[in-house]
Amino acid sequence: MSILIKGMKMPKNCDDCYVNIDCPYDESQDGYKMMGGRPRKCPLVPVPPHGRLIDADAVAKMVLDSVNQEDAQGFMFTKIICQILKDAPTIIPADPAEEG
Repeated sequence: MSILIKGMKMPKNCDDCYVNIDCPYDESQDGYKMMGGRPRKCPLVPVPPHGRLIDADAVAKMVLDSVNQEDAQGFMFTKIICQILKDAPTIIPADPAEEG
């Protein structure tokens, strides 16, 4: 599972990190915190600037489920919308641990 803490900036090093105490990813000796950067295994990742986030697959399913498939013109328009959603860029990829 992943979390986002609104307003929190990416720490530049372990001393700036909110986890700081007993971090399981601190690779330094004797609990010394890395002053110059973060450990290679640090799980924190920046969230890129983005606009509104939606589940495009869920929206495409809702659109397909709502169309009358006997209306050829409406169905074709719906397929175009679903393709646009499929081709839209992914801002934050799905967490593989949460996919099923």
